[in-house]
Amino acid sequence: MLLTSPALALEVAAVPVEVTNREPVRIDGSGNMAAINQLLKQRYEQQFPGAEVKLNTSSTETAIEELPG
Repeated sequence: MLLTSPALALEVAAVPVEVTNREPVRIDGSGNMAAINQLLKQRYEQQFPGAEVKLNTSSTETAIEELPG
């Protein structure tokens, strides 16, 4: 699916109902995604007080290589 706007990206991102694992959430992406990633971080931390979201900006190729699996 091609995400063409920040609003669409936020609608597509599934957010859990509760957070039981307090591991930090990592969001990594290209500089082009920085504004969207910042919005995702803010909304997640608002919905789950105490949750930690770490943002990183790297090249698209590096971000894809970092994916688990």
